[in-house]
Amino acid sequence: MKILLIDECAWGIRALEAALVPLAVPTAGASSNDAALKALIRGGVGLVVLALGRPGADRLEVVRYMRRLGPMRCIPVITVSERRYLPGFVTEAAELEVADVLTTPLDPQALRFKARYLLTVHGRCGTDHPSCS
Repeated sequence: MKILLIDECAWGIRALEAALVPLAVPTAGASSNDAALKALIRGGVGLVVLALGRPGADRLEVVRYMRRLGPMRCIPVITVSERRYLPGFVTEAAELEVADVLTTPLDPQALRFKARYLLTVHGRCGTDHPSCS
């Protein structure tokens, strides 16, 4: 299982990769919603870390898509935002069952802790869970 890192900026993807290196889990980067969806469709993703990016970019579109499709429905998502909370974002994130909302400056140790836990739980449940079919 790999971690899919979604950020519109290449340096953001590299920063997330650097924070997750101690986990020794493969990562894949995507700098657009289309690239992220293609990576998800190819499979093998056990966790998504989604940087919300600039205002007006609808990054939650990826999560909405995931929640509509079988096995992708159960992949946990951690969001990272430069802003404390966007108006209405927390409510929508909860409705989409986002696992966690982190803000910057990002604590790499906290990200690793949450990522390790979510990968373990997702690996234990897998796609055999009734809600994933």
